[in-house]
Amino acid sequence: MAKRPQRRARRQPPGPPKKGGIPRQGLAIAAVLALLLGAGLWMKYGGGGKELPIPAPRTADGKVVVLEFSDYG
Repeated sequence: MAKRPQRRARRQPPGPPKKGGIPRQGLAIAAVLALLLGAGLWMKYGGGGKELPIPAPRTADGKVVVLEFSDYG
C-alpha cells in the first residue's frame, strides 16, 4: 500500500495589530478591587448597621457573672 502524502497545515494570516489600551487581565483586577472597596465603604457608612451588644456572661442558673480586677502595683 502506498503512503499518502502528508498535507501541510495552512498558515493563518496574521491578525490585525493590537491596539494600545488596557489589557483584559488588568481590567479584571481593577474591577475586583473597585468591588471590594465599594463593599467596604458600604459596610462602614451605608448598610453596615449597628453591632449587636455582647450579652453579659451568665451562670447555669441565669445569674450574671461579675468579674472584678484590681491592681495595687
